[in-house]
Amino acid sequence: MPPYIPTNFIPKIFKKTNMSLETTVIKNDLCSGCGACSYIQPEKFQMKFDQYEMIKAYVIDDISPQDSVVENVCPFSNNSKNEDTLAQELYPEAKFSDEYLGRYNSTYVGYANEGEFRTKGSSGGTGKWLLQELLNQDQVDYVIQVAPEVIDGELFSYRVYKQGDNLTTGAKSAYYPITLDGALDFMKEHDGRYAVTAVPCFSKALRNLADNDELINKRLSFIIGIVCGHLKSAYFAKLLSWQVGINPESLKGIDFRGEIQGGVANDKALSATSLDGNHSTPVATRSLFGGNWGYNFFKYKACDYCDDVMAETADISIGDAWLPEFINDSRGHNVIVCRNTIIDKIIKKATIDNKLSMETIAPEKIAHSQLGGFKHRREGLNYRITKAKSLNEWTPNKRFITGKNTSSVRKNVYNYRIIIREQSEALFKKALLKNDLSYFIDKISPLIKQLEYTPYYYKIISFMKRAFNKIKRTLIG
Repeated sequence: MPPYIPTNFIPKIFKKTNMSLETTVIKNDLCSGCGACSYIQPEKFQMKFDQYEMIKAYVIDDISPQDSVVENVCPFSNNSKNEDTLAQELYPEAKFSDEYLGRYNSTYVGYANEGEFRTKGSSGGTGKWLLQELLNQDQVDYVIQVAPEVIDGELFSYRVYKQGDNLTTGAKSAYYPITLDGALDFMKEHDGRYAVTAVPCFSKALRNLADNDELINKRLSFIIGIVCGHLKSAYFAKLLSWQVGINPESLKGIDFRGEIQGGVANDKALSATSLDGNHSTPVATRSLFGGNWGYNFFKYKACDYCDDVMAETADISIGDAWLPEFINDSRGHNVIVCRNTIIDKIIKKATIDNKLSMETIAPEKIAHSQLGGFKHRREGLNYRITKAKSLNEWTPNKRFITGKNTSSVRKNVYNYRIIIREQSEALFKKALLKNDLSYFIDKISPLIKQLEYTPYYYKIISFMKRAFNKIKRTLIG
């Protein structure tokens, strides 16, 4: 009998490796639920809710150690093309390239003047207006966007629209788990040209899917990108609705982005509806426990390993213009990064025709509107990957990894965001079983306190920096 040799002492070249999608992305809980793998191989992958009500891919049959097709399309696989490569291939003639916005031709801020798109859309309503215009101009045959639609207990899903349908029935913003697999099946079964709305990782999946599937490549005409903070589990909707009087088990519908008359643009109202028809009174989201996005409640782990805030692989990216000069208009404005020349011409013509109210804006202004997201996905991502590698954990290859040191204060923030992300899921599940919202609030609050802790010396330094910058601006100006 040969002597036992510990695996750690076997040179890597002699080790059997198994770097499949199952052993990397799925095993390490880095699936964001896009559904590209289940579209490519429905006999091996299935999209379904996990124990914490997030949609993720599950293996339903044995897979080979190397499965290049699904690895080529998964947005968190190390075999799929990254955002820089895809954007270079998609937009080789783009006039500009920016560290934060990606490649682009034009940057705008504004809103839709035409119809009810602004009042029934997110912020300025530009996204829904553009989808309708693509149908009106015969640029596409179908539009696929997220809409409130209760199917098997799910509150939102991708819905297919065609000319004559009311696109304003789509969701304003759906902070809820969704997947593309059903929409992709529709695209496969129905010939035509499609425009699809997508968050950054879904857009990346669609682009890589088009690279590997001739049919999708032929039918996918436009991607309308949504600027993204991070994805939420269904627990987020249940937590907020519980606080406005709708029991989570009877939740039928939720509006995350109601307008508060006379308020500021980023002060949104939340309302919910129960199965028996009760409708809650709209309440300012920021007044609800968990409404602070920086707490990381119920966040997909995959989002902590994403470096794309602006949907850099989309033909146009649309977000909230939460900037000082626009914040006081409660109807909202959109910031827009345009990469596709056809869409750029549509926007310019519509502005002349007063269908849109648009003006150019400096790219750094758009980046500034998403500063928190960029900090978390640049400095924070660098810290998280460095930490994971020190623990021999598998991580996806990412851009902007510098190895730079992170201050102790920021490390505390990033560490507690991870802890809260993980603990919020388990604690809220217990709260549901106990039917006791206070249980969750009591247990998670001490962690929030640790997240928000700032040493006294750091406050002094920050105050001095702000004072110095104010003096500097006064002297220069």
